[in-house]
Amino acid sequence: MNTPPRAAVTPQTYLVASIAAAHGWDVKVRERDDGGTRIEVTGVEMPQTRLMQTS
Repeated sequence: MNTPPRAAVTPQTYLVASIAAAHGWDVKVRERDDGGTRIEVTGVEMPQTRLMQTS
């Protein structure tokens, strides 16, 4: 995980980082131009699901 901006270290961002780490994902926390926080999670693979067809 990249070091987040100091203002972005909150219980919520810590929780996101902990969950991501448990799954082997990468998290980047960045400050947005408007002063908000942007959390980017990468390395997530979505399983392929089969749609059930009804007749």
